[in-house]
Amino acid sequence: YINAQPLEYDELIEYATNTEPPSYIDELLTYYEKSLNSVSKSLERFVSTLDQHDILEESLIIVVGDHGEEFLEAGIDGHAALYNRNIRPGMLVKPPANAVFFVPDEADLIDIYPTISDYVSGDVPDQCAGDSWLRMNPDSPTPRVRVTEAFTGSSTYAISIEERGVKGVFTFDSDIPSRPTLSQLNAGPETT
Repeated sequence: YINAQPLEYDELIEYATNTEPPSYIDELLTYYEKSLNSVSKSLERFVSTLDQHDILEESLIIVVGDHGEEFLEAGIDGHAALYNRNIRPGMLVKPPANAVFFVPDEADLIDIYPTISDYVSGDVPDQCAGDSWLRMNPDSPTPRVRVTEAFTGSSTYAISIEERGVKGVFTFDSDIPSRPTLSQLNAGPETT
């Protein structure tokens, strides 16, 4: 029911709150666990192969997910909400043995490309929005505004904006705005 209907977020919460959890949640959790086991076995084979060819120590390995999943923790299932469990997927990083760089606790996917480019060529392309982990200072990481978007229904748009541990989530039911520019984000909130 939840995934098949173009419902608004409030309706999803009301449905989940007033209804027993759907029986398919157990089935989804089973498939989720099986998929995690499959990925784990594939990663074990991958790492073992690198080790067998004596290139594991010099390899940079980055494994990421694109989003998390919810299983009715906040009343909905899937990944349409902007809770941290959805927008901060797991990330594993194994740097090369000869490289020294800092991976921040709240690493961003946009930092992966500049990090790889910097490691391989010593250069970060100008069009990269992220930062190379090779250039980050663990004692004073540069604060960054984080923006995450989601369409939570057929016409509802939500955006979360975070800076220095403070997060705001804004929902628009119609007249969906353009994504804020970097200069708008750096200027901070405005009263309208």
